[in-house]
Amino acid sequence: MQLIRIWMLLFFVVLGVSNPTYAKKLKADSNWVTGTLENGLKYHIYPTDDSEVSIRLVIHAGSLQENEQQKGYAHFVEHMAFNGSRNFAGNDIIKIIEQSGKQFGPDINAFTGYQTTVYQLDLASKVQLDTGLTWMRDVADGINFDAQQVEKEKGAILGEFRFSRPENQDLYTKAYLKLIGDSVLADADPLGSEQSVQQATVAGLKSYYQKWYQPHNAELIVVGDVNAAVLAQQLQQQFSNWVSNGDAPTRKQRKFNYDLASNVFTIGDNQSPTLFYVIDRNASDRITKQKQLHQLWLDEVSQALIRQRLSAAFSESAVPVQKVNTFTQWIHHDRFSAGEVVFAPQQRATVETIFLATLRSLRDFGVTQNELESVLVDYQATLNNLDATWQAHKPPYYASNKVLELDSGEIVQDKLNHAKTLQKFIDYVNLKRVNRNLDALLSSEITWVMGKAQSEEQSFVEARLAQLPAAYAKQGAKPVENDKVIEEFLQPSQSGKILSRVDREANFTVWQLSNGLEVWFQQDPQAGERAYIQYASQGGKAALPKELYAASQLLVDTAVRSGLGEFNGAKLDRFLRKQGVAIFPYINLTQHGLEADSAVDSLPVAFNVIYNIVTELNLAARQLEAVKQQVFQDNRVYLESPQGQFERAINNNTYLSDSRHRFISNGELASVTVEQLQQVHDTLFGYSRNSKLVIVADIEPEQLAPLLVKYIAPIAFKLQPNNELNLGNGYNLNPKPELEVAAFNEDSVVVLKRIINASPQPRTAKATFAEDMLSKISNMRLYQQVREEAGLDYAPEMYPVIQDGESASDWMIYTHVTPQDVPIVQQQLNKLLDGLSASITQQELDAAAKQLISGLKPLEQDPFQRSWFYSRYLIHGYGIEALLDVEQTAQSIDLEYMQQRAKWAFGDSAKQMDAILTPAQLTPVQ
Repeated sequence: MQLIRIWMLLFFVVLGVSNPTYAKKLKADSNWVTGTLENGLKYHIYPTDDSEVSIRLVIHAGSLQENEQQKGYAHFVEHMAFNGSRNFAGNDIIKIIEQSGKQFGPDINAFTGYQTTVYQLDLASKVQLDTGLTWMRDVADGINFDAQQVEKEKGAILGEFRFSRPENQDLYTKAYLKLIGDSVLADADPLGSEQSVQQATVAGLKSYYQKWYQPHNAELIVVGDVNAAVLAQQLQQQFSNWVSNGDAPTRKQRKFNYDLASNVFTIGDNQSPTLFYVIDRNASDRITKQKQLHQLWLDEVSQALIRQRLSAAFSESAVPVQKVNTFTQWIHHDRFSAGEVVFAPQQRATVETIFLATLRSLRDFGVTQNELESVLVDYQATLNNLDATWQAHKPPYYASNKVLELDSGEIVQDKLNHAKTLQKFIDYVNLKRVNRNLDALLSSEITWVMGKAQSEEQSFVEARLAQLPAAYAKQGAKPVENDKVIEEFLQPSQSGKILSRVDREANFTVWQLSNGLEVWFQQDPQAGERAYIQYASQGGKAALPKELYAASQLLVDTAVRSGLGEFNGAKLDRFLRKQGVAIFPYINLTQHGLEADSAVDSLPVAFNVIYNIVTELNLAARQLEAVKQQVFQDNRVYLESPQGQFERAINNNTYLSDSRHRFISNGELASVTVEQLQQVHDTLFGYSRNSKLVIVADIEPEQLAPLLVKYIAPIAFKLQPNNELNLGNGYNLNPKPELEVAAFNEDSVVVLKRIINASPQPRTAKATFAEDMLSKISNMRLYQQVREEAGLDYAPEMYPVIQDGESASDWMIYTHVTPQDVPIVQQQLNKLLDGLSASITQQELDAAAKQLISGLKPLEQDPFQRSWFYSRYLIHGYGIEALLDVEQTAQSIDLEYMQQRAKWAFGDSAKQMDAILTPAQLTPVQ
């Protein structure tokens, strides 16, 4: 179960303005079939052609409906729904759904908020629809409140406190709690309190349940492969005997009293000093009209322009910052505009000066047409690609949107009306209106929040906060428009050639280029007006000598800040945005390359940029120094945090000093030079190590071929790599079997178990699929043993940490428990590993196969993710056949093969290491 996050960020993709014609109401999606039973239960049915079915039960009650003796009971009742009901014993509903191919968490879940509790089931097919509706009917008035189950569930909920309510609060939690301090929300945490959970009784839980779980307080949502008329009759038969108690429906509160005074707070662990602003947009009314929706979108455009200008200001000044962002901040039904910059303590004065100066300039002089166009292109691209985007929507999307609509009262449109609303905005918005909105937005009353480091004096930062309003009120400076002349990128001196072309299954065309590069192109209508590109190669840090590891960590950020050709980083960003092109270079442990997402019409620009990145970079020394300072601060914050100290100790214990997996120190980073960055670039991009270019787009191969000849085939590779790939992990073969770090600032303990078998086994597509399935089996058992049976932890997790290309086995199990439960959870983990290495069942294997097939099914509708999977499987030699028939590949993994993999991973030949993060003041665990 998950709670609605109290500090919730919602990002939207559209915009608008005021106009007399905007009094027009938004048109709701007419595909919904809605009805009400005599007992008051409302139902909403959305038939689609999908095989999947999604169900949601919305109870219009949450923590604000609790009395003083019921704190946390709404959430506790939600937990109990999964622990037995009229037709399901214990956790049977979870097991049934898992065996059908879905997973607890993403597919079967629930969450509790201040005024709403929502249960969700995302089913693999309508075969499970009857089961799902039977369980939802049980949730309505058939939850068992067995005393033993209630006591056991207390442990899981207390674990949720450790998971989501740490004692060491971060900056944003502190700011939120101060914001709601004078409202009814302050004493209505959906989790309640640890004391209220410990004192919960069966009678108390039933009392809350029977009062608020009423048909007139509930709405049922069903989306998928259903017949609306037939289903409506089934709901009538199944839910009409849910008897109402006759009380009035819940009256939800929409407006709350917020404390909008500016404040200084001490930041939490793993955070850096922060300055952010919050502007109340006075928009708590439900969005039901075009005018309201367009104003929301116009604010989003303004925020994007502020973010773009701030990023450029810090980049062009070579001032290191950890983060710059602007966003819409929803606090319940109230909308705020927010922006932030995160920095090192020693940069405070400089950062504050640039931040305020940039905002003042935007307020008083607005933006240029070039800046506006670089943002609006995203909205036109959204409109152009709407058919492809809508086609990718699945039942969970419609069901979740309906929950949002029911809770907020907003109207969610269908594709046709959404397109009309968006087109209307694009036709209307212009530079004058945007600058007017920027002025109004940035001239509004602003709440300033400063996050200070422990090392900074409270009085000093408070004094700076007091000076902010006067500094911000000064006249802004008019920016110099310097985007009028743009030089072209570096162009290839001559064209290359296509040596061969092979047309393959699944709409693939494969070209062999004269430089040795292989290009895989899949023509796919799902891509719409976009092209998704992956240029990737084996290598990454595995292709580098140890002395360049530190430089590899700094190369990408330095290159992004430095720009390409005649563009500096900020100008390049604006130019590419206007062209509808986004490119993201990366270097990881065993591969490197770049991802690109481009408008089809801008493919020449995208390929020209790829050519420039691969062949010649700008690497400015001042930008390298700025990146160093940024990374230094990140590392300092991380190493000073309890989790950082813990993970560093594990890393040092696991790997030898020359392993590419070892953490890199600030001292190593400090000595990196521009020349070393260039060496990293030459070593990685100057050679082809099974390099591949993968493209998914809805164009003809003949349209793509000339671009390959002009921009990709001319890329020159050196004949032989200057060194072989080092895919050995560099494990310390004699690590300490037990490790304890006494640094936690919580009254709880993190217990981590790591299991490593360094003896190699070939890593193939089949082995990769099997690893994913083994992870699903392991987590099903871990959840059952540690959370459900023992009640030790809310969210235990088990996962492999091996990289593509590596041939060892390496797993981690992460738990978060009370100090007195450490020996018990260690026993449970040992029991888990013994069981996994000795006895995986056919039933578990079948369930994991179905879950994997279900998990990869969305790739059919997601050309970007599919392009990434294709490139990954191609460059590491797995082949793509496994991805073209996921079901056959998953089902080819028999029980004997899976048991062998489990024995290799967790059996006697694997080494185990226990690591414990304890409170600093706690006596070491014996």
